Amino acid sequence: MTDWITEWLQQNKAETDRLADTIFTHPETAGEETQSAAALENFLQKNGFSVSKNTAGLPTAFTAEKGSPSNDQLIIVS
Repeated sequence: MTDWITEWLQQNKAETDRLADTIFTHPETAGEETQSAAALENFLQKNGFSVSKNTAGLPTAFTAEKGSPSNDQLIIVS
């Protein structure tokens, strides 16, 4: 991984751990993960990601991007 991605992950470890714990303790039915998707989307937007909702026409799916294609880019598809 590139330096900025590694640094970002280290800086946000506590918050990502809390987010994972919240999602784990509030399970949702497959395809109906509205609260989990919203929490992840909000977290990523707050941290500078560009988030596109309804990926592949699925209401709980999203794509999040940070960086640029010409340099290092991190893309999350959920």
